[in-house]
Amino acid sequence: MIIAFAGCDGVGKTTLLYETEKMLRSQGYSVKAFKPLAQSTPFCQSLLTIKQGYSGTTGDLNTRLRLLIAFETYRISLKLKEEQNKYDYILLDRWTLCQRVYAAIWQNIEPLAEHILNQCLDPDITFIIDADEEDVDRRLSQRTERKPIENMFALKRVLRSYRNHAKLTRNKFVLIDNREGKMESAVQEILNKLNEFVPA
Repeated sequence: MIIAFAGCDGVGKTTLLYETEKMLRSQGYSVKAFKPLAQSTPFCQSLLTIKQGYSGTTGDLNTRLRLLIAFETYRISLKLKEEQNKYDYILLDRWTLCQRVYAAIWQNIEPLAEHILNQCLDPDITFIIDADEEDVDRRLSQRTERKPIENMFALKRVLRSYRNHAKLTRNKFVLIDNREGKMESAVQEILNKLNEFVPA
């Protein structure tokens, strides 16, 4: 079963993913959990290097970066398809929905990137992690370095987009409340949804 965790920066996606992994393992399931596009990966480090040395327009750069990220997602997807039967659960921190939400907000709709993402592994269920704006702002402020795009105006737009998406596509997308102090109940809700899940 393929499960994706999506949501705005600072809502607690990664924390919930690894807590869910821990609980599933404790129940005897085989689980693979990872963050395909973590900043520490060689791919993302290479992207940062390319970005720093680029002198063209921002729009031009963002379009090309989106294509590169989409293709890397596709490459990872092919590998996951080969490994899929080895695990009961594969948990993905960020996946295609994240790319689509941010692309829509920054008006960077690229048809070829969409085509590539359509070929990627489709999660059985995507948990959209949600939190109050104040919680998100506080969590991001506690990080060593806060990215310029993590300003409250942008974050509000991202949160709103994810919430709307969850309302419109309830079958495969589930909104999980992860406000401050709610982590245990959020993990339990995720586990309950997985137990209830019936493949389409």
